[in-house]
Amino acid sequence: LHAKARGGSAHRRSRRFGARARSPRKERKKVLSLKEHKSGRQGGPKVQRPPTEPSRKSGRIAALPAPSVFIDAEHSNGKVVLGGVDANAAAQAAAEKTEEEAASAAAPLDEDPAPASEAELFPNEALVYGLLRDEKNRIARENDCAAYHVAQNRALMAMVRCVPRSVEALLSCWGWGEAKARSHGARLLATLEPHAAALREARRGRAADRQEAAGATEAAGEAAGAEGEEEVLEVEDDLPKTRDDLRPQELPAYEAMLAWKRARAKELGYNDPCVICHNRTLCELVRLLPATPAALNAVWGIGAKRIAQHGDLMLSSLLPFRA
Repeated sequence: LHAKARGGSAHRRSRRFGARARSPRKERKKVLSLKEHKSGRQGGPKVQRPPTEPSRKSGRIAALPAPSVFIDAEHSNGKVVLGGVDANAAAQAAAEKTEEEAASAAAPLDEDPAPASEAELFPNEALVYGLLRDEKNRIARENDCAAYHVAQNRALMAMVRCVPRSVEALLSCWGWGEAKARSHGARLLATLEPHAAALREARRGRAADRQEAAGATEAAGEAAGAEGEEEVLEVEDDLPKTRDDLRPQELPAYEAMLAWKRARAKELGYNDPCVICHNRTLCELVRLLPATPAALNAVWGIGAKRIAQHGDLMLSSLLPFRA
């Protein structure tokens, strides 16, 4: 009787535990059925929805027209076919942007005092940059430190672009502070010095070419009956490079332009105001006081890109000092 009672309780336990063991399988089947119901599969393959044109649902920008563009098809080679009313306009805009980027990358510009990559250097600058980089690596090995602790590559590019004459002038180049200039500046300047005259001569030649191109543009405008006479400034060899080279009467204009540069950088979200222009550019601006975009183009550190972005603001800031 005792064994039967134990067997009966074991049987009841088996039924109870068996019911609990079967319960998760039922729950999984229920969950799977719910997922299939929500996805619309219900045991079959997933049905792809046809492409639809986008629509704006945000009340904040409901007044703005939404571009009617979507990807209609995609080929195996990665190319896509656009659909929508604005598909042709979007494709044309993308093609024009690609052409502009290719044209801008075709040749380096002489407007940036701190090129961001070696591709933006001219051939003679790239040669000297390689020598400076080798010397930087030797200094790093001698001091048993990382090469970027000696100087960043962009700081070396700024050296070959600006061609400083002394450690004090090196401080005005991108990426150079007092500690690095005092520790390694003299040695790197010694590497730069044999090539400095050729770099400066090449820069003057490029400035003369830009001036000649600006004059040709002005002549073409006059021949076409353009109103007004464009001003073209001649490039001088003794233009100021730092604040110390300015005349006393030019200092107020320099301080005003410096304040404008900092405000402009803050407005555009740049931490480094030298992205707007270099301080040497401000020194030449307050000496030459250009009045037209063509005259701005002859100033050191200013090219077509900077004229398009900041040219009108530069000229308006200089206006009180031209009187």
